[in-house]
Amino acid sequence: VKTDKPEPVWIGELAGATRGIDRGAAAQALGRRASPAAERPLGEALGRDPYWAVRGSAAIALAAIRTPSARDRLIEALAAEAHPRARRVISRALGEFVHDPVAAAALATVVERGDASYFVEAEAALALGKTRAPQAPELLRQAATRESFTDVIRQHAFRGLAEARDDSALGLLLDGTRWGRITQG
Repeated sequence: VKTDKPEPVWIGELAGATRGIDRGAAAQALGRRASPAAERPLGEALGRDPYWAVRGSAAIALAAIRTPSARDRLIEALAAEAHPRARRVISRALGEFVHDPVAAAALATVVERGDASYFVEAEAALALGKTRAPQAPELLRQAATRESFTDVIRQHAFRGLAEARDDSALGLLLDGTRWGRITQG
């Protein structure tokens, strides 16, 4: 179903719809429009919506807007978010800020310090590679040495190295695929 509504209606639904699926759809619609007027309501939903998936949809929508203030809202939310699935989506959203040193620094912090969830740390590693920050290859090489459930951190670190377009990582990537290498992926 394709629904086209005026932006104020989507904003109203994001703020007041009773069902999470409707609020999430409103956030997605506002993200497709990438309007500066939608940034404030999306930021409020990112910080206050009771359902983690709506907060995640708001994060992806803010990444589509790609303003410095949208990026800053995402960074604040990454530090404050309690739900690991929402932190994972916020990390993914920060990866959309290519060549942005501020977004890369926030992601680098997660990769360096780790996270309570392996999946958040893994998503931050992939997103860091997507930013193509100068510090990304070294941090991703370090992340590729970490053991995790289903080897998720290593796999995402490898994908992050590919996204960073780091040709010097080819040896590490080939070593990760050698015969006999135990992986859960």
